[in-house]
Amino acid sequence: MTSPQGQTKPTSGLTAMRESYDRAILNPRLRAVFGPTDAYNLGFWRQEDGNPVTQLSQACGRLIERHCSLDPAADAVGCVLDVGCGLGLSTALFSRHYRPAAVYGINLSPHQLRHGRRHHRIDGGWIAADALRLPIASGTADRIHCIEAAMHFTPRSAFFAEAARVLKPGGQLIVTDVLAIAASDIVAPANLAGTLDSYLSVAIGQGFAPVLAEDVSADTLDPFCRYMQRIGLRNVARYMQSRLSGYVIAVLQRRSDIGRGEPS
Repeated sequence: MTSPQGQTKPTSGLTAMRESYDRAILNPRLRAVFGPTDAYNLGFWRQEDGNPVTQLSQACGRLIERHCSLDPAADAVGCVLDVGCGLGLSTALFSRHYRPAAVYGINLSPHQLRHGRRHHRIDGGWIAADALRLPIASGTADRIHCIEAAMHFTPRSAFFAEAARVLKPGGQLIVTDVLAIAASDIVAPANLAGTLDSYLSVAIGQGFAPVLAEDVSADTLDPFCRYMQRIGLRNVARYMQSRLSGYVIAVLQRRSDIGRGEPS
């Protein structure tokens, strides 16, 4: 693979969003809810043997494991991008799964990347970049993972287009994301998609063919909301239930018949 070409600078709007997420993800109160594992997601609340998961920190880790399980051909992969990598736990687990591939954690926040660099060992590197303007040469990545971040990239369609640009033909975007029926601080108006079909139509329009696509709300969104209720955060559960209609897990393959541009 061609090495990453540098970093992209955020616009003023992205800077504000980055600062908002830094305040949230590094907040001690939120850390107390999610635990010390550096994983922040809604979780996958079912163990491999089918038994339920009862703790949020374990469920968050299971979601990353679920991403890995969707790519059994890890030994044939040379370059992996973890876009929206948060504090870096997912990047570290992908680095183990795909070893000896080069795995890059990509995030808009230098603060979060600094945490990842200090606490997680990877075979690759950390890149501060806008997900819509990745400093990656066209057609050079084998896999892109995006865990619960694409709903923040505005518009999501531009992220799909950028992912298609940097992936090799036949490369895959493995994504977990939310379906939303109402705009919120979680999902921008441009990214509303209330059904799995409407979500996939955006990805298909940007050069992807679905290999696998499921609404897994029963293992993700629903038990997360029940957990929030159980620990006394009922307002969080009600807020999410009023705006989100589902939770997607998808493997999207880049078609070979689309053109490739260069990053702006």
